[in-house]
Amino acid sequence: MSQDSSASEQAFKFMQAIREEEYDHISLFFYGYAVECAFFKDSLWKTLVHRDISLVACSTIAQDFQKNNKIVHKNFTIAGLGQWMESTLDSDKRIEFI
Repeated sequence: MSQDSSASEQAFKFMQAIREEEYDHISLFFYGYAVECAFFKDSLWKTLVHRDISLVACSTIAQDFQKNNKIVHKNFTIAGLGQWMESTLDSDKRIEFI
């Protein structure tokens, strides 16, 4: 996702549309610039947290962002790419917004 991408907005609208469906669990993994987008729009994304949807930010990028901005985001779990890879192996579907 690039800085001028509308992928973050598209992803949020997609999640709003499917959150009423019957799913065991949905995990959103934010990587690259998407971490910064999500952290700055934390109040928007946190509306999804209480519906069996987990928000996960890439550990390297999130830690760097938090160090530089002194911001802690309580609605996000911090995880590495290995955990993301494992979650894709266990999932039925994977959708990317670029």
